[in-house]
Amino acid sequence: MKNLFGKTLCSVVAIATTSVSAAAAQSRTQAGDTFDGTGQQATGVQDIVVTARRTTESLQETPLAVTAITQAGLESGQITDVASIQRAAPNLSIASSHSGVALTLRGQVQSNSDGSVDQSVGLYLDGVYIGRQMGANFDLIDIERVEVLRGPQGTLFGRNTTGGAVSITTRKPVGEWEGTVKVGLGNHASREAMAVINAPIVDDVVAVRLVARHAENHGYGRNVNLDRRVGDDNTEYLRGSLAITPDSGWKLTVTADYFDRNNNGPLEHLIDYNPAILGNQDAVVNAGFYTTSSDLESYARLESWSTSATLEVPVADAMTFKSITGYRGYKLDTLDDFDTTPVPAFTNNTLGNIKQFSQEVQLIGSTDRLEWIVGGFYFHEYGREEFKVFGGFVDYLGEIDHKSSAVFAQVNYALTERLRLTGGLRYTKDDRDLSAFNTIGGACASNPALIIDMATCQADRTVSKDYLSYTASADLQITPDILVYARTSMARKSGGLNKTTVDLEEFDPEKITDYEIGFKADLLDRRLRVNAAGFIANYSNMQRPITSDKAGTPVALTQSIGRARIPGAELEVTAVPIPGLELTGALGVIDPKYLEFSDATGDRTDEPFTQVSNVTWSLGGTWSVPVAAGELVAHADYTYQSRKFFFPVQSARQSGYGLLNARLSYTLDDPRIEISVWGQNLTEKKYSSYILDFFTAAGVVTAFPGPDRRYGFSVSYDF
Repeated sequence: MKNLFGKTLCSVVAIATTSVSAAAAQSRTQAGDTFDGTGQQATGVQDIVVTARRTTESLQETPLAVTAITQAGLESGQITDVASIQRAAPNLSIASSHSGVALTLRGQVQSNSDGSVDQSVGLYLDGVYIGRQMGANFDLIDIERVEVLRGPQGTLFGRNTTGGAVSITTRKPVGEWEGTVKVGLGNHASREAMAVINAPIVDDVVAVRLVARHAENHGYGRNVNLDRRVGDDNTEYLRGSLAITPDSGWKLTVTADYFDRNNNGPLEHLIDYNPAILGNQDAVVNAGFYTTSSDLESYARLESWSTSATLEVPVADAMTFKSITGYRGYKLDTLDDFDTTPVPAFTNNTLGNIKQFSQEVQLIGSTDRLEWIVGGFYFHEYGREEFKVFGGFVDYLGEIDHKSSAVFAQVNYALTERLRLTGGLRYTKDDRDLSAFNTIGGACASNPALIIDMATCQADRTVSKDYLSYTASADLQITPDILVYARTSMARKSGGLNKTTVDLEEFDPEKITDYEIGFKADLLDRRLRVNAAGFIANYSNMQRPITSDKAGTPVALTQSIGRARIPGAELEVTAVPIPGLELTGALGVIDPKYLEFSDATGDRTDEPFTQVSNVTWSLGGTWSVPVAAGELVAHADYTYQSRKFFFPVQSARQSGYGLLNARLSYTLDDPRIEISVWGQNLTEKKYSSYILDFFTAAGVVTAFPGPDRRYGFSVSYDF
């Protein structure tokens, strides 16, 4: 099925490239992307429309630290999936594995990939919250913009957003014929075919937009023990959108997507081990950074899908009702050999089938001085997840049933033409139910007091929590081009239950209260944009994992323990010194410290924050030059992350590193054909995208090496 789809799509692309008339080619503008094709205009840095506060407003008038990436920026920066967004925003880190993503923003981390533990950074697709990290590293194809909202979003994006939110907006159907076809080749036998078509069905009333992409590569790693490729990939992505916009003023947009990934599993490399458990494995450690010596034929198979419907109805003058309905699910089957050695020791088979439904309603209105939004939110997540460890000797099987409901309101009031106040409040109630069917060696591994069915070893536990969160800010437009603001926000991340423990132990919601001041300015006749923010966050009830008790017995447990303080600052600069040249730079600095932190293993106050780089920075440049019958665009960017610990031990530390990427494209005016060459990690930097510390549990520390140097070319045609 997958190969047939890929071949069919390649054929469609080839036929469309040679047969579609260029007569329909024309410039197109979409909401949220006011840049031209090079990401700039002759008069200076162009503004961007964002929806960071659930209403449309200028980026430079939004009193909030936001990084906005337009379609042009995504393309030139080669931001092609969710994980690569981290290259564009300060203090953002995204680790990926098996198509899952763990987002870290301003020191707020994903502590556990277990389906009972939520993320600290909300991920949204067309306004729909994505509850699970698994299946969330999907392709970014035909995207209008990406917004990274930094800091707690206590009111409007209130669902588990203690660190912030990443909001992705796809391009919607428009009332004219347009489209793109693209093919590409690269090293590691990488191949890509993509097609986008937009078609009006009823003039100015009904339109559809279809997106399809097939991509594959042979991988950058090798299992030297079994002589097979690893770190390869084979993906299919489909999306369809229908927009209905009748004369009466209401608007309905329905979108559905499907993502499929099938490969030989990620590349996993042994970096530390306990010889008392595994014997001498120095040959495995030294076999090469992009190798594994596993005795197991690993694999990763994922399917994810979603549907959403957004309805906007004007109900009165300056008042709109909005409904956002979403349904999403994924199926996962992965097989890993975490010890990565020829010894049949530490295997893990993960099976997941999780679905979610969400419904949000909003009523948005405004008067001369007052803007307001009130709404309600409902979220239901259910399904099962299973970890078969050590060949199934240990079997953790859990069925989750999570429900969350909330009501919220936020108002913006203009005291004067320049001074504006904002206040918002959100009330949330979470109900979390867990059924665990845990066995070790075939025997029940749950507290007998919790077991309700000895025949299936079913243990049940339910918890409920309710809480308030808030946002308050003041912003002053000093001049038409300079905005200053001060804000505070408090947000929570849901608590839950540990399905991999005997007592299904409870952990409480996290709480973070943030104080921020910011500055946004367009200077030198809009040739220079400077956006800066400084913040300090007070962090309590931290959800932190523990992997062993005081006696050294392996456990897998999330606990709510301790307090921390997180100060930091961010700077983003965009400059257009001369027509055709755009320069960008970003800097993020953060210094998190534990104030109280201890558990069964003792005092952990001096431990480093995990998955957090104290310094992140990036530099980029895009140069556009008119040439005969077209345009030449050159782009290069360099992104750096300082050292970080994935677990609080030296062997799970990644040293600081930087990645250099570049892209060169030539676009003909008529027909609209683009030819591009590109490269990623051009300096061949060796780094680990993630590290797992199982030294106590299984005697190994395993790294997931990041991709080596990649390069290739593509040809696309807009019609």
